[in-house]
Amino acid sequence: MGHMKINAYGKINLSLDVTGRRENGYHEIRSVMQDIDLCDTLEVATDKENLGKICCIPVGIAIEFCTDEHTIPEDESNLAVKGAKALIQRLFPEDGTVAGEGRPTIPKPSSVSVFLEKKLPSAAGLAGGSGDGAAVMLALNHLLGSPLSLRELMELGMTVGSDLPFSIMMNACRNRERLEGLQGLEEAGTAAIVQGIGDVVIPCDPIHTYVILMNPGTQVSTARVYQHLDEMNVRSSGEGQLYTNVMEASTFSICPEAKELRDRMREKLRADHVLMSGSGPSIAAYYAHRETASEDFSSLDGGAWLGRGWKKWFVESGRR
Repeated sequence: MGHMKINAYGKINLSLDVTGRRENGYHEIRSVMQDIDLCDTLEVATDKENLGKICCIPVGIAIEFCTDEHTIPEDESNLAVKGAKALIQRLFPEDGTVAGEGRPTIPKPSSVSVFLEKKLPSAAGLAGGSGDGAAVMLALNHLLGSPLSLRELMELGMTVGSDLPFSIMMNACRNRERLEGLQGLEEAGTAAIVQGIGDVVIPCDPIHTYVILMNPGTQVSTARVYQHLDEMNVRSSGEGQLYTNVMEASTFSICPEAKELRDRMREKLRADHVLMSGSGPSIAAYYAHRETASEDFSSLDGGAWLGRGWKKWFVESGRR
């Protein structure tokens, strides 16, 4: 049995512009994204015996998925399962052909097992689910002998979700010691300018920052946020100004708790910038100096201004 443990890191958006909408309904964005050191942990195994809950059996390979977090689905809608399924179907096509000319024959596993230890919040604008899907694809590709390069994995990831290409690149960088043999690994970075519908990922220098992340304890549907953004006819120029997020207005209309959280953080914290990450509702407070950030985070313990159910984390981002 092959076995690998891998971390699935989340991301933050230092900027997020929505510049247009394609005829097929997908939205064009421009965003500066980078890592945070808050992560889920996944254990991926091949050819495991005595499988538990089987989600699906693509091309005769059983996929088992389980997690310690009861609020997320344990079926084919989970991005970790989707990532494993997409990779299996790419490497072992239904018609039995070899996946790509010049590639050596890949031994076909009887099963793929995934266990997820969840720490990142779901539907929170931090790409927690996308990170899980990215990590599973990276780990399974490694266990099968690294047949696909980093860029090929990123392209395949786009068929799973729009945040997957960046998440695959960033998580490859963060897990590079575990992924020896992955072609193109030297191109991976922890920050990128992401354009198009998430398919254009241009590595850039990270901005080292300390972050207080807070979440109002609610979830927001990204699809609903985009729909409301269209109804509001909100678009941005795509100039890429840092520490702006055009989606805030839409999310705050849907989730007033997120606006209340952002406003209180701006009032009570000494951060250099405070804005929503992704489609929310998580809010990020950015600090250049660790001491100030640490003091502010410590002040949150027992803070009278905190709402019930609000969650908080102190993380680092863009460490070189």
